[in-house]
Amino acid sequence: MSISFFLLLTLWIYIKKYKATQFLLIISPLMLLTYLSLSLDVWVERIHFIEYAVLGLLISRAVDVRTLPGIIFTGCLITLIGAVDEIIQWFLPNRVGDMRDVFMNSVGGLSGLWLGRFLFWEKQFLKSNS
Repeated sequence: MSISFFLLLTLWIYIKKYKATQFLLIISPLMLLTYLSLSLDVWVERIHFIEYAVLGLLISRAVDVRTLPGIIFTGCLITLIGAVDEIIQWFLPNRVGDMRDVFMNSVGGLSGLWLGRFLFWEKQFLKSNS
């Protein structure tokens, strides 16, 4: 699924005729997401990683992430949601909370936030960096 989405996004960027540096800025979070999600051993961790990437993508759509305070706020929000998720798992009988999962959830969420930054706010960002 990630590879087909990667190819679709690459085609979309090619059609828009971006420069090579702009292409790399947009595609780098997706490459990170694909690599990290495939490198996880347990399939449930892969799903959590992708879920938090989608969460970051949705939060970037809802919150203005064009400014540094907006990026810091949303990054802290994603990390807090991942930490609360793992704390809840400590109290469930068949689940285990782990700090590694908080880190992976945060990386997935921040990668989705980065991707959303370029997908939803691309015009303003690319104009300012051209």
